[in-house]
Amino acid sequence: MLSNKIKVLLVDDDPVARRSVELRLARYKKRTSFDIVNADSMKTCIEHLKQNSFDIILLDLGLPDSGGLETISRVRSVCATTPTIVLTNNLDAELDIQAIKEGASDYLRKDQIEGDTLFRTIRYALERHEIRQQLRDERDRTLSYLDQAGAIFLAMDTEGKITLINKVGAELLGTEQSEIIGTNWFERFIPRNEQPEKQRIFDEMLQGNIGNFEQFECPVVTVDNEKKTIAWSHSLLKDEAGEINGVLSVGTDITLVRETERQIQEHNRLKSEFVVTITHELRTPLTIFRNVISNALAGVCGKISKKLRRDLEAANEAVDRLANIISDFLDMSRIEAGKMKLELDAVPVKSLINESMRTLEVVLGENNMSQDIILPDEDIYVLADAGKVKQVITNLVDNAAKFVPDCGGKVTLRVVDQNEHVKICVEDNGPGIEQKDTEKVFDKFVQVEKHVGEGTHGTGLGLAICKELVEMHGGRIWVENTESGGACFSFVLPKYEKEKQESEVAEQIDFIRSQIDQIADLCFGTTKNMNKRSHH
Repeated sequence: MLSNKIKVLLVDDDPVARRSVELRLARYKKRTSFDIVNADSMKTCIEHLKQNSFDIILLDLGLPDSGGLETISRVRSVCATTPTIVLTNNLDAELDIQAIKEGASDYLRKDQIEGDTLFRTIRYALERHEIRQQLRDERDRTLSYLDQAGAIFLAMDTEGKITLINKVGAELLGTEQSEIIGTNWFERFIPRNEQPEKQRIFDEMLQGNIGNFEQFECPVVTVDNEKKTIAWSHSLLKDEAGEINGVLSVGTDITLVRETERQIQEHNRLKSEFVVTITHELRTPLTIFRNVISNALAGVCGKISKKLRRDLEAANEAVDRLANIISDFLDMSRIEAGKMKLELDAVPVKSLINESMRTLEVVLGENNMSQDIILPDEDIYVLADAGKVKQVITNLVDNAAKFVPDCGGKVTLRVVDQNEHVKICVEDNGPGIEQKDTEKVFDKFVQVEKHVGEGTHGTGLGLAICKELVEMHGGRIWVENTESGGACFSFVLPKYEKEKQESEVAEQIDFIRSQIDQIADLCFGTTKNMNKRSHH
C-alpha cells in the first residue's frame, strides 16, 4: 500500500529535468506528499544516501562524474535495498534491460514521462519492493526456523549455482553465506569422484525424469577439506509458467551417525572374530575331555566305582552343556557375520516335526514331560532349510523344558496351514511370560526370570538364534501367553506349493524362450531381409 508521504532522492545534473519531475509529482500532493531531495552528481548522491534514508531513487545514468551501468552499481553498493528507477534519454533498449539486471526496479525515457506515467511507475516500484520485502522477511523467518532445527537449507539454479543457503549450511561448509552464493555446488563441495554421478542425477531431476528424493545421502567436502555425510530431501522449484528453474534441498548432517554405525560394525566384527577364535580353541580340549570320560565310563581304563561313575556322568553332562554353549556362540557369530547360509528345499512338515521330537525324547524324558503333536490331515510343505528349522524347534522345546512343572510338565506342538504360510506353535504349561518381557525374550543374552524351582539357565542366545533363523527364511516369530497361563512360541514359514512353484518356473522358461525367439528374429530375420534386398 502506497504511503501518504514518500521521500525521493532525485539524481540528475539537468535542473530543467529535475524541475519537470518535481512539477509532475506535485500534482498528486492531495493523495501523496513527495519529499524530494536533489543531487546533481554521483558524489552528492552518495553523500545523501549515507546521511539519510529514502523510499525511492530516481536516477539519471548520465552524470558528470559517473555514466552508464557504473552509475547503477555505485548507487547499489551504498544502498542495495532502496528501489531505483532509471531516468534516461538513451534509445538503446539493451542498456535499459542491463540496468534492470544490475538491480534497477524500472526505467523511464525522459521524453515519455507524460500524464500519470511517472506516478504509476513509482507506485508499482514501491509495491513490488514491499512484496519483495515481505517475501524476504518470510524467507528469513523460514531460514531462522531451519537454523534452530539444525537443518541445512540450500537452493540451486538449473546450472547448479547456489542461489540461497542458510547460516547452518554455511557454517557446516566452513565459510560465510556471502562467499557461497553464486558458486557451483558440485564443483566446490562435492568430492571429485562423486561429481559426475551427482551431476547426472541433478540433470535428470531438472528434466523431470526423477521425482523428489527422500533421504538421499550425499558426501560433501568443506572448505577445510573435511568430508561430511548429509541426508538430503529435494524438491523442484518452478516459475509462474510451471517451468523447472532450480532445486530446493533440505539436509541433515548425519556424519556422526554414520561414523558411530561404522565403529559399532567394526566393534561387532572384532567381537565376532574373538568369539569364533575362543570357541574354536575350546572345542579341541572339550573333545579330549569327552573321549576320556566316554572311555572311562565304558571301562576301557578298568573297573570304576559307583561314586566315580556318578562323578563321570555329571562331568559328561557338564561337557555337553559347555559344548552347547560353544555351539550357540558360533551360530550367533556366523549369523552376525553373514556367514550363516540356508539350503532351501521343499520340506514336508510332518516328517520335520516328528524327526525333531525324536531327537528331543531324551530331554522330555529327563524332565518328566509329556508331548502332544497336532498336525493337519494332509501333509504340507515349507520352503526351508530342514536342519535350521529343526534347530528352531529344538531350541523352543528345550526352552519350554526349563519352565514346566517338575511333575505334569507338558509341551504341545501344533501346525496350522495359513494358505501362503505355515504356522508352527510350541506351547508349554509353565508359568507364562510377563507382558513386558514378550518382546525382549528374543534379544541376545536376555533371560527372563520365570523358572519353576531352580531351573537351568542357558546363555540367553537360544531364542535370539531362533529369531534370526526364522527371519532368514522370510518368516517371523513371536510369543504370547495361553489362556491356561503357559507360554506359546509361534513362528511362520513360507509355504511351498508344488503346482504353483512349477507353474512359475514354467512361465519363466516360456518368457525366456520368447525373448530368445525375438532376439533371433531381430538378428537373423533382419539378415534374411537384407539378403533378399541385395539379390534384387
